Amino acid sequence: MKKLVGAFLIGVMIMSETLNGCSSDYREDKKTAAQKLLEEKYNEEFVVYEYSGQKLFNDYYTVNAYPKNNPELLFTASVDSDNKSLSDTFVSRNVCQKLADRVSRNLDDVSGYVYVSAETQMDEVITDDQDISVEDFINQNPGNDFIVYVIVVPDEKNPDNLYGKITGMFKNIEMASGGVHLYVCDEELMGKAHQYDLDNAKKFDDYEKMMEGNEVFYRFFSNGTIDISSNEFADMLRKEL
Repeated sequence: MKKLVGAFLIGVMIMSETLNGCSSDYREDKKTAAQKLLEEKYNEEFVVYEYSGQKLFNDYYTVNAYPKNNPELLFTASVDSDNKSLSDTFVSRNVCQKLADRVSRNLDDVSGYVYVSAETQMDEVITDDQDISVEDFINQNPGNDFIVYVIVVPDEKNPDNLYGKITGMFKNIEMASGGVHLYVCDEELMGKAHQYDLDNAKKFDDYEKMMEGNEVFYRFFSNGTIDISSNEFADMLRKEL
């Protein structure tokens, strides 16, 4: 029995290696097929920069891509094995970029540097409209809340001044709900966080580890309002400044 188990495990390892450690020609063929499907679906050009592999017993493989005119908008696509259909996170990632840009503009008057990024709780959505607005996305995807990451390198160290600006970050985006992470750090760590987003289509546990010790708070927000008092904010901020 032990020999059978051992043989089975060796077989699994070989199959897994075959799926993920395949030849460069195979990977390029899969990337090309995924690119064709994406361009047919959205009628724009894409760059598929990475074949991520195919998990054992799955009938699809995954790739990472970005639109040719927007290299910072990284997303993933799952393509069925016969290269006939796919699902992807392009629309949700695009909406997140739009939301992050609007939040960033609302924080323009913060004294210092600000970097904003965002994700949705569920990446894959029904709509294929890449031009969908943040508001329409929220209406069409109820319950798919946002997770917003705000990193500040402040020049000022007055919690009262920063409180009003941070709690007003969702001005004119009052429909949005979800959770917001606020970090205060130096320029070097902010640069690393930005580079992380340039290298990854999604945040993983190593992002949280990288930012560990610099988080002021994680708070839920509903209808654009962050649930935190000025006194609580000041106490949390002083620990990081």
